[in-house]
Amino acid sequence: MKSGTYFVYHGKEYMDSTKSVPKGYKILLSGNKDDLDDGFYCTESENFMKKFGFVCEKRVPKSEITEAYEIRTYAIYREKKFDVNPWYEDIQLIIGFDRITEADKIKEIKSWGFIELQYERTTTTFEKIVSIDDPDLQLIEKRTEIDINKL
Repeated sequence: MKSGTYFVYHGKEYMDSTKSVPKGYKILLSGNKDDLDDGFYCTESENFMKKFGFVCEKRVPKSEITEAYEIRTYAIYREKKFDVNPWYEDIQLIIGFDRITEADKIKEIKSWGFIELQYERTTTTFEKIVSIDDPDLQLIEKRTEIDINKL
């Protein structure tokens, strides 16, 4: 499951890093240890990788990127649309939504097994871990091309 900005570099797809880099460059992220042989390197801690999985990165000139696109994955769960957290792509995902203030909607959401997250903000957020195999779940991936000349 994917959400974010992706680039094609040397014929392979990589996710964009949010780290700032000098003009004319991008940092690519990979979860494939074989990319260490292609100049990728690890910057995250061992604890981070235990929690979220292996990740390495490489700074490349924008001129070597051949495609760019934005991918957003959404979930339709019980006929409602939710945002998806892509970190749990193997067997689970998190779906949730913000800005719910109506008591009836909150009651309905909690009856589906959602839990309310406590944040220091004015919106209410709920989440539920749902199996990818759940029959009430449908995933939708929306892909939007990005002009590589405007990177």
